[in-house]
Amino acid sequence: MDIDTIHEFYEKCMKLNFVDTHDLLNKASTKTEQDFIKVITDFVLQQKQKEVINSNVF
Repeated sequence: MDIDTIHEFYEKCMKLNFVDTHDLLNKASTKTEQDFIKVITDFVLQQKQKEVINSNVF
């Protein structure tokens, strides 16, 4: 896997629609895949949370 593929994967992950997370987890073929999806969605949510905190909205 090359760096461009990883970068594209990162970009796609950062655009995750969290409404679809439940479906993603249900369609995962293994527990390991479910765990991976959870880690990725947690990371993306943490990044979005940082953006909100840094924007001084609250």
